Amino acid sequence: MIYFSLIFHVTILVAFLALGMVVFFTNPRRVTNQCFLILSMVTGGWLGALVWGFHTQNLSVAIWLIRVATVMAIFIPCAFNALRVSIVHHEYRLSQVLSANSLLNISGALLAPICLTRYFLVSAAFPDTASTFAIPEPLYGNGILIYGAFHFLANTYVVVELFRGLRKSTAIQRIELQFILLASSISASLAVLFTVVLPLFAKSSQSAQYTPIAVLLFGWIIAYGIATRRILEVANVLRLATAYVLLAGYLITLYCITWWIFRYMGISFGIHNELFPGLVGAFFVVISLAPAKGWLQRFANRLFVGTHSTNVGLTVEKANEVFQSIQTRDMLLSGIAKVIHESVGVGELYIYLDDNGDFTQMYPLTEGRESKELRVSSPMLRALAARTQPVVVDVLHRRPETPMLAEAGRHIQSFGLAASVGIRTKSDIQGVILLGPRISGRIYGLLEVRALQIVADQLAVAIENAHLYTQLQDGKLYNEILLDSLVSGVIATDQNDNITVFNREAGRITGLSPQAMIGDPVADLPQALRNVLTTTLSTGKGVRNMDTSLLTDAGDLLPVQIGSSVFHGHEGALSGALLVVDDLSVVKKLQTQVRRTAHLASVGTLAAGMAHEIKNPLVTLKTFSQLLGEQYEDPEFRDTFSVLVGKEVNRIDRIVNELLQFGRPAKSQMTKIELRDVIEQSVQLVQVPLKKKAISLIVRWQVHSSTTAGDPKLLEQAFVNFFLNAIDAMEDGGDLSVVLQLENQPLPGGVEREDILPDHHLSVSICDSGMGIKKSDLAQVFDPFFTTKSTGTGLGLSVAHSIIQEHGGMIDVESEYGVGTTLHVLFPIVTFDASSNALILNDKESTMGTAK
Repeated sequence: MIYFSLIFHVTILVAFLALGMVVFFTNPRRVTNQCFLILSMVTGGWLGALVWGFHTQNLSVAIWLIRVATVMAIFIPCAFNALRVSIVHHEYRLSQVLSANSLLNISGALLAPICLTRYFLVSAAFPDTASTFAIPEPLYGNGILIYGAFHFLANTYVVVELFRGLRKSTAIQRIELQFILLASSISASLAVLFTVVLPLFAKSSQSAQYTPIAVLLFGWIIAYGIATRRILEVANVLRLATAYVLLAGYLITLYCITWWIFRYMGISFGIHNELFPGLVGAFFVVISLAPAKGWLQRFANRLFVGTHSTNVGLTVEKANEVFQSIQTRDMLLSGIAKVIHESVGVGELYIYLDDNGDFTQMYPLTEGRESKELRVSSPMLRALAARTQPVVVDVLHRRPETPMLAEAGRHIQSFGLAASVGIRTKSDIQGVILLGPRISGRIYGLLEVRALQIVADQLAVAIENAHLYTQLQDGKLYNEILLDSLVSGVIATDQNDNITVFNREAGRITGLSPQAMIGDPVADLPQALRNVLTTTLSTGKGVRNMDTSLLTDAGDLLPVQIGSSVFHGHEGALSGALLVVDDLSVVKKLQTQVRRTAHLASVGTLAAGMAHEIKNPLVTLKTFSQLLGEQYEDPEFRDTFSVLVGKEVNRIDRIVNELLQFGRPAKSQMTKIELRDVIEQSVQLVQVPLKKKAISLIVRWQVHSSTTAGDPKLLEQAFVNFFLNAIDAMEDGGDLSVVLQLENQPLPGGVEREDILPDHHLSVSICDSGMGIKKSDLAQVFDPFFTTKSTGTGLGLSVAHSIIQEHGGMIDVESEYGVGTTLHVLFPIVTFDASSNALILNDKESTMGTAK
C-alpha cells in the first residue's frame, strides 16, 4: 500500500511539473506562460514537500516538511495573482507583473519565517492505526490563525480582482480568466473536500493525501485555458464534462446492476462463476454506450440552456440548404454570410474571391466600409495558403508566432477584423472570409473555427459548382443562339426516340413549335423526317444529301434536303441521332432560273448550230440550182446534180430529225427490265465498229440481279451512244470495259420514294483508253452541238443524257486527257415485289468476250 501511494503521489508531482514546462515551452516569450511556470514550480514545491512528508517515517523530518510545505503554500496565491495580472495586462513584461503583485509578495515573505517556528507548528504525530500507510497528524500553534487570515485575505483579493477582470475584459482575456476561475473553483472544492469535509466526518486528516489530485486538475484546466490554440469556451467544456461524467456514472451503475442480477441468478442455480456476470455486464455497457451518450449530451445541453454555443451540425445543415437552393454566386455568398451571422454571431463579414490573380471583395457589394484589394503575396493569404486552419488573431500569441503568422495577424488587424478563413479548393486558395469580432464579445473558439472551416470548404466547392453552372448556362445560351441562327433546321433525339434539340429553322420548315417539340417523341415529326431518324437510330448509319419533300399546311410540297448521323457518349454508347434539314425551295427556284437561262442559251446555241448545219447543204443546193439553167444539157452535170440534191436533202432531213428527237424525245414506256440484258443488247449493236478498230471489250457483271424500271429501247439508244463515243475516242484501238455493280449507298441527289431502295443503287462504268477530254471541255460534254470530232452534230450525248435523267438516274464523268475517260451511269433500284429486293453481290466476274 505504501509503495502504491508513493508511486501515485510521485506520478502526480512529475506530471504537474512537466505540465508547467510544456506550457512554458509552447511560447517561452509570453509572460502568461512564464507566470504559469512560476505557479507550477511553487505549487510543485508545496506538493513535493507534502509527498515527502506523507511517506517519511521520521517524525522530525515530517515536521520540517510540513513547515516547508506551509511556506510554499503562502506563495501560491502570489503566483496565482501574477498569472491573473499577466492575462489582464497582456502587454506587461514579467518585471511589471511582479511589481503589480508586490503587496502579496511582501506579505508572503514576512509570513514565511513565522511558519518555520513552533509558534505556527508545535509538533506532529503519527496516528495510531492498523493501516500500513498513514500521514502524520500536525499539531498547530497560535500562528495558524495568522496563516489562515493571510490565506483568506489573499484568496479573497485574488477572487475579487478575478471577477473584476472578467467584467472588464473581452475575447481571449475573458476566456482565459474564466478557465482560471473554473480551475480554482474545482480545485478549491476538491481541496476542501479532502482536507476539511472528509476529516470532519472521519475524525482523521488521512484524506489529505488525495489533495494532489485537485492540484493536478487545477494545472490541467489552466494549461488548457492559456496554452491551447484550438480552445473551447468554458460553457462548452462544462457541458462536455457534465455529459461524460453522467455517462461514466450511468455505465458504472448499469454494469454493477447487471453484474449483481446475473451473479444472483447464477448463485440461485448453483453456478458460482464470476466471469459470466462480468461479461454480461460489459455487453450491456457496450450496446448502451452510443444511445446513452446521445441522451446524456442532450440532457447536459438542457442543463446549460442559457449559454450560447455554436452548433456545428446545425450550421453545416443550414449551409447545405443554401448550397442546394442557390445557384448564382452573388446569392450564394449572401446566403452563406447570413448563415455565419446567425450561427457565430459575427458583427462584420467580408468575402473576397480570386479575380485574375488578385482578390476582390465580392460580399457585400454595395454596403460596408470601403473595399480593400488583397494580393496573392499579402501576409494573410500566404499564411492561409501554408496552413489548413483559419487565422484567428486572439489565439496567435498563445503559441510561438512565426514571422509569417505574426505578419498575417497584423495584416488582419489592419482591416479592423479578428479572423480570416481560407476558401480552399484542393490545395489552392480561391477566396477568403474576413470576420470582425463577435457581437457577444466571445472568442472564435474550437467549435466556431471548426464550423467556419467546414462552411468555407463547402463554399469553395459551391463557388466552383456555381462557376461551372454559369459556364454551362452561358454555353447552353450560346448553343441555343447558335442553333437558332443557323439557316439549316437541326433536330436531335436521344436513344429513346425523344426530341432533345429542335431549332427555330426546323420549326419554320416543319410548321411545328420548337418549344412544344422538346421532349416529344420522334413520331410527332413529319413522316419523311421520322423515317430517316428512326432508320438512323436503328441501323447506326446516317444519310447524306437526300432530296425529298414535306407536305406543308397549305397542301404544297416543300422540297428539302436531309442529312443524318448518330452520336455517342464519352464511353462510346449510342446517345442519339442528329438530323439536318435544308429548305430547297429557294435553291429550286434558282435552279429553275438557271435552267431557264441555260435553256435560252441552249436555244441560241441550237439556232447557231442549226444554221451552220443546214446552211452547208443549202449553199450546195443553191450553187447547183444557179448552174442548172446553164448546164442542164450537160448529162454529167445532171447526173451529179440529181445525186447531190438527194444527198444534201437527206442530210437536212437527218439533222431535222435529230433536232426533233432532242427537243421532243419520245415518251418512255417504263416496264420491269433487267439492266444487264439492255447492256448486252447494246453491246451487240456495236460489235462491227469494235472489230473494225480492233478494240478489246471486257464486260463484268458484279450482281446477280439488276432489276429496275425503264424503257429498254431508249436505254439501248443511250448506251449505244455512250459506246460509239468511246469507240470514236480510240482511233488506234484500245480497251473498252463495262462494269455493272451494286453500290451500298443512296443514289446522290436521289428522290425518296417508297418503290426505290434508299440505301442501294446500280452503277454502270464505261471506261475507254482513248485520248480523254480536256478539263475545260468537261462541263460542255452533254451540251447540244458540242463535239470534239471532225464529223457529227454533237446531239448524241445530249439525247442520251436526257434519257438517263428520264429514268431517274445520273451521269458522272471522269477523264484525264491523254489517258482515257470513264462514264459512271447510276440508276435507282425500283422494286416490284418482295423477291426482287434480294440483290446479292457476286464476287465472281463473268466476261462476255473480247471483240477484235
